[in-house]
Amino acid sequence: MNIENSILKNAFSAAVKLIEPYVRRGDSYQSLKEGQLGRLNDEFHAFIGGYVDNIYYSPEFIVVTKANFQQIKTHTFSLQVIYKHIKQHSVVAIQKSLF
Repeated sequence: MNIENSILKNAFSAAVKLIEPYVRRGDSYQSLKEGQLGRLNDEFHAFIGGYVDNIYYSPEFIVVTKANFQQIKTHTFSLQVIYKHIKQHSVVAIQKSLF
């Protein structure tokens, strides 16, 4: 795997980590979109919408500026795509646990 793919994978993982607990507890896509959620910690910096370097990002996007403990170039991911990804994986995990 080249470095760019690794950075993208880590940024995607940070986007998932940002909203996963809320999706699993049943929060709706709309409530996340309206909620102004963000996390800044040693591992990652990610948030839903807002400003980065004087550029506005719609709340339809998760913006990641740090992943895997490293500052990265800004990556954006569709909130809806990440939301659906988590929902799909949650269903698969539940199905696997039943059998």
